This record gives sequence, structure tokens and C-alpha cells, in this order.
Amino acid sequence: NGNTYTFEQFANPLSDTSAASVALETTLIGDGVPDTYSMWLDKMTLAQQAFNGDQNLDDGSWSCSGNCSAATADTTNQLDGASRKFPYTGGAAFTSATFSTVPAGDFSTATNYSLEFWSFITNPTASQALEVYARQVIGGHSYPFQIQCDFKDSGKWRVWDPVNNNWVATTRNCVVFTANSWDHFILHFNRVGTQLVYQDIVINGVTYSFNVTLNATSTTAADSMTVLVRLVGDSAGTAYSWWLDQMSLTF
Repeated sequence: NGNTYTFEQFANPLSDTSAASVALETTLIGDGVPDTYSMWLDKMTLAQQAFNGDQNLDDGSWSCSGNCSAATADTTNQLDGASRKFPYTGGAAFTSATFSTVPAGDFSTATNYSLEFWSFITNPTASQALEVYARQVIGGHSYPFQIQCDFKDSGKWRVWDPVNNNWVATTRNCVVFTANSWDHFILHFNRVGTQLVYQDIVINGVTYSFNVTLNATSTTAADSMTVLVRLVGDSAGTAYSWWLDQMSLTF
């Protein structure tokens, strides 16, 4: 009746040598009293979800800069066979590791975006902040949709202001992620004219609004789309890693 209820549960399939097929089944289960009953279904459909963008970004090729080692496929901490492990190798206080990949999709006509991923971290208290963002260059302007969970400074979700080159704190608190637990994030943002609009973030099925609008910057760079992940060390500069899985950028 118009309400959405999120499951977000995973199960492994069984091996099967039969031909590829799709079947719909409905099961009626009786209770302790063997009374007969029926159920009526009408206007039942099975539809393919429309998709534009790039799925499974974590399975692609990632470059790294800063205090990092190569991002690698990990079959231990994973949801679909392999996640991507992003290592910050530690060092001086507040150093960082930045990883980037170029999506395969055509984003030249896109204006509304969803950046979705699952997150896993074993030592979250070593992190000063974590960032995931999409940076689009189009029509002579740069739109860095940069979103940060600032654990140890403001304790807020923050968004990037490219004109003033600084962070803007939202009203939403950001707490240290739970260790050894998978969490689901969806970031929604869009560009309107020459402005970046940070809409909201969905965390484990709960939506938190941002509603922050900022101006893009001019650039002579060629049109492009890049997805980036950044791990920031705290004052101790202790090494740690962050795992992401089922990462997609869609529009």
C-alpha cells in the first residue's frame, strides 16, 4: 500500500546444471488446523529494473596516491565473492590515502546521481575521517560531489565547497562505524546549472537529508567522471583499511 520495507539480506545460490530460466512461485502454508483456504492475486508483474551508470565499481581498476598501497580484491570480507580493500599505510599525523577509478558508463547527459556501496572496517577508531565521492567535469565546470564522515573533528557528515575550498558541516551527526560489520550507504546528489546539490544519505535504510547547495568551479579540463575513496589518518597516523563492496554510480 505504498510503503517500502528494506530487507538487505544475502544468501548464496546453489549450483544447477539445468538451462537458464525464471519461474514465479506462490506457496500457501496451513496452520495447525487443516482448514482449506485460497489466495487471489491480480496484476502481478516481474519487471527488470532500469539501469544507467556503472555497477560493481569496486571490481574495477583503482589507482592510489598518498600514504597507500594498492587496492586489492578481497575474498574474505565480501558480499558477492570479492570486495575491494583500500589500505591506508599510516604515517605522519592526518596524512591520507586517495583511490580513484573511472566508471565505464556514459554520464554526459546525467544530472541526478546515486552513489551506493557497502562498507566494512576492522579498526574504525584509527580513522580521522572517511570520504567517498564522484567528481564530474562537464561543460567547463567541475562538480566534486565530495562527502565525508568526519569522526574526530566535527562529528558531522560534511560536504565539499569547491569555490571556497573547504568543508561545510551538515546538521547530520556521523558516528564511528561499527567494527567488523557491513553497513549500506546510498548518497544522492545532483547538479543544477553550475551548482552542486547534496540531497541526502541513506544509511542502512534510513534517510538523512542534507539539502546543501554550493557553486561549481570553472575548468578547462576535458569532460570526465571519476569516483574516489579517501581514508584520512588521525593524529597518531595508525595504518588501517576500508573494504567496499557492490559499489555503483547510477543516474
